[in-house]
Amino acid sequence: MADPLVWLLVRNHNSFLVKRGRTKRDGAVYFSSEPGNLLNVNSFKYSGIANSNAVGITASKDNKITLTKKTGKDVNKPNKSTSSAQLKLDVKSGNAAISEANTRGDLVSAAKARYYKLYRSVRIRRGIIRGIRPGKARGTI
Repeated sequence: MADPLVWLLVRNHNSFLVKRGRTKRDGAVYFSSEPGNLLNVNSFKYSGIANSNAVGITASKDNKITLTKKTGKDVNKPNKSTSSAQLKLDVKSGNAAISEANTRGDLVSAAKARYYKLYRSVRIRRGIIRGIRPGKARGTI
């Protein structure tokens, strides 16, 4: 099935859609929590469901970052159409692996940005660096 047709079918109704705000007048915002969506935005460009070629970067609970790549081959067989690889916790080698593995050039910068944010969060969880401390409110000691 063609990618734009799939997007027309799933853009307003899918289980990954997260709606914030009540009406369009209030400024309703739609997010997406689907795998393969780098920015969690409900748009065709970043959709992991509608695009036959998609890239996803996730961090697991055991502090490892995984790159998942969805290719256009074997679309009807999800196990064969996706491949995943663990990325090293090094910015230079992680960015190089993302650049090599990425099949879509328009998602390279978004994938690198997501990798860097996950890299920072993993380092904070491990205790290697400190996170940003919340500021004190006025009038508190």
